[in-house]
Order: sequence, then structure tokens, then C-alpha cells
Amino acid sequence: MNGSPKKPGIVIFVSILNFFSAAAWFFIASIFTMLMIFGNAVGFYQSITNQIQEKLANQNYSIGLNVIFSFFLGLGLFFALYHLILGIGLLKGKGAAWYVQIVTAIIGLILIPYGTIVSIVILIFFFQSNVREFFKV
Repeated sequence: MNGSPKKPGIVIFVSILNFFSAAAWFFIASIFTMLMIFGNAVGFYQSITNQIQEKLANQNYSIGLNVIFSFFLGLGLFFALYHLILGIGLLKGKGAAWYVQIVTAIIGLILIPYGTIVSIVILIFFFQSNVREFFKV
């Protein structure tokens, strides 16, 4: 061994969770991309516009739908890249990735019940000495 600590299993597990999260966010972003590209062709925009026009004044809402879909597309891409970069940083043993994962796990405590359970497990294991030694924090 070259003196560097062995990569703990929990780090690999949490990295895989981050990669799964990134894949899910990329999938969500692709759905909104498809809605923006093909939404008008398949009548999706027209269907929503008709439902809105029944309740509100007669206006064109397709531009507003593009703005909404663009927002969610950007949000999906942001979180996908966030989780992808975090997973790579964890695998490489970057100290900053440890801190970001701790903050993410603390925020994840409010996602009852599964997010809470996973976040508690991550927090417990990430504060163990072998994990902290791997990240040099």
C-alpha cells in the first residue's frame, strides 16, 4: 500500500447513491426536454391551454409553459450535475465532497421517511474515524 487509507465501503455506497440520483435527475430533465420539443406536436400544450382557458381569460399560455418547462429542465440539470460531481468527488476522496455530502445528508433529514433513514445512516458512517481519515478531515 502506498500509505493512503483504503476507500471505505460506505463511501462507495454513497457515491453509487449519488450516481443513481444524478441518473434520476437527468431522466427528469429529459422528460422536460421532450415536453418542450414535442409538447406542441402531440397536443400537450393545447390540452393544458384549453383547461386553463376554461377557468381564466382567453390568452396564449404556450410561452408560459415553455418558461415553466425550461425552469424544471434547468433545475433537473443542476441537481443531476450536483449529484454527479459529488459522487465523483467522494470516490476521489476530496475533502470538500465530504463536507458537501454532510450538508446534503442534513438537508435530507426532512425527507420523511426514507430520506431521513438514509441521511441518518450516512451521517453516522461519515463521522467514523476511517471515513474521516480517508477524506483527511
